[in-house]
Amino acid sequence: MNVSDVSSTGLRGLRVALAADGPPTDQRTNSGVARGMLEALRAHPAVESVVPIDAGFRGARKALVALHAIMPSQAEWRLKYSQGRGAVRMRSRIVTKRLQRIQTDIDIVLLIRGLYEPLPYPYVNFIDSTVGLAQIAWPPWAPTRRRSASWSLAADRAQLRAAEHVFTAGRHVAEHVIADYGVAEDRVSAIGGGLNFPIDGLPPWEPSQPPTILFVGHDFERKGGDVLIEAFHRVRQAIPTAHLVLVGRGVPMRTGDAAITSLGEVTDRHELSELYRRATALCLPARFEPYGLVLLEAMAHGLPCIGTRVGAIPEILQDGELGLLVDAGDTRGLADALVLLLQDLAMQQRLSTQGRVEVAANGTWVAVADRLVRTLQLRVS
Repeated sequence: MNVSDVSSTGLRGLRVALAADGPPTDQRTNSGVARGMLEALRAHPAVESVVPIDAGFRGARKALVALHAIMPSQAEWRLKYSQGRGAVRMRSRIVTKRLQRIQTDIDIVLLIRGLYEPLPYPYVNFIDSTVGLAQIAWPPWAPTRRRSASWSLAADRAQLRAAEHVFTAGRHVAEHVIADYGVAEDRVSAIGGGLNFPIDGLPPWEPSQPPTILFVGHDFERKGGDVLIEAFHRVRQAIPTAHLVLVGRGVPMRTGDAAITSLGEVTDRHELSELYRRATALCLPARFEPYGLVLLEAMAHGLPCIGTRVGAIPEILQDGELGLLVDAGDTRGLADALVLLLQDLAMQQRLSTQGRVEVAANGTWVAVADRLVRTLQLRVS
């Protein structure tokens, strides 16, 4: 592969290589982020081509990284498998070798999430969090051993400092990269996140009875599911008919409360869409949430949302404008907000309408990719 002088992109469309920790065309890779960005960039009029690169481990490489990641606990093993020195070097080597085999010129390499060594080609990153933020706000996502934690932090800082540009989903991550990682402000841009399905043709929001609160999330504790259950008991004192539906891998399947339905993981998109359409409110009372794509999904269906003042959630919900916000861990405050929303039909309708309009305008991967491309064009013009 010959990496072109990026200044030449003014004469033709941008040529991009998009790398992800798994097949970029697979909806499961990076929670659909890689596929969403890939398809949006391919459809962008200023982009000539996008070459997908799978940086995931396979076969002997996978076995080798797994062997080097052996740790006493499964949680520590997972972290070392994805963030350890062997994993980072292997992932970076895979990307470099596959870039070398590409026959066409590439202007820029786009790394979707993941931890890499600085590449020998011009590259940009798209991230929704950093190792540093995880170490501060959610230690289970960071190595517990001091030496490993220091190495991961240094590796993350090095790859972002060497990038041509760092694109973040949320503004809070952009601010962190500038203030704590020392990346120049003009090389960092917050561009949001996008929906993993088309918004056109979604059925209208038609909440059913009884009033239903919907929770969707795979990491139950991190996303505050236990806080929601406690708050829900308070909600039932004010609204005895209220119902709570829990969706996601790891949600408790037995709660001892007949008013709580646990569905576990729902993989069928139409079934999940129907849950959004028929609920009264979506609640994401997260303790730590890098971005919160589930909020965009709910808003796209017209479903009013309640979230916490963590991560990018305040940016998405714009307290009182597109959704309601409470402090993380505030059971009473969450219960009060839920009761208010479940009982105020005018507020429900306002949030439903405004949320859907906002997502249609700014919350698609087409909109995100356009912001990314425009920033790259400004930097090379």
